[in-house]
Amino acid sequence: MEKIIEQLLSGLVKFLTLPNVTTTDKFLVIVTSLILMPYLIFITTKVYNFSKQLPELLPKWHDDKKERLKNNFPSNILRNKLINSALEKMVYEYSADRAYLIQFHNGGENIKGIPFIKFSITNEWCPISVKREAHNFKDVPIGIFSGLSYHVIKEKVLYFPDVETLRPYDGGSYSIFKSKGVESVYVSGVFDLQDSLVGLVIMECFEKTNLDDDELFVFEKTVGIISGLVLCKDGDDLNSCVV
Repeated sequence: MEKIIEQLLSGLVKFLTLPNVTTTDKFLVIVTSLILMPYLIFITTKVYNFSKQLPELLPKWHDDKKERLKNNFPSNILRNKLINSALEKMVYEYSADRAYLIQFHNGGENIKGIPFIKFSITNEWCPISVKREAHNFKDVPIGIFSGLSYHVIKEKVLYFPDVETLRPYDGGSYSIFKSKGVESVYVSGVFDLQDSLVGLVIMECFEKTNLDDDELFVFEKTVGIISGLVLCKDGDDLNSCVV
């Protein structure tokens, strides 16, 4: 610390002793130095003290991070287990072929600095005879489901007992479902407390499936359970998060 102050003063003395420096310049430098010196000493002292504490703080920060991960890991495992159970119930309740949860997340930005939004399938359930596809949908641009997402924001839930009726809503989504042999698809949004869309729950059927009003009510209730689990924060009681 003393060495830093000595270097500052030494630099000031060297400047004042330069032959080409006018008296006016010397006066201005001295006045400015007197004004700024307390601030420089204060900032330098803070930086110096922090650098002395850093070797002790880093292990503590690292240990705190490990402890948080250790404490949150069981709850995250349970959260995903409960979400998977809800999706499994959905598949077997309606003889569907696949049900999955899509969550939106950040994905970098374009050349103009406009952020991308991407999605990933974070949870999926399907019978053993149906090929899983969650691993193929990681960090996917939201543009693939943009039309579908737009209508979900407006209508909350979309039912397509005949996948052909999806075409006017979103031709891109229709092509994806049709290429997989999907004949019926049911889509519900996952919304946060500010009513912003944060994800989608999608149920696919390879045969035309027309749910009645009671079945649609249970479908939406199951989506509500999944939504509560998605929005539940680490450390919260998962049971209290289920809506």
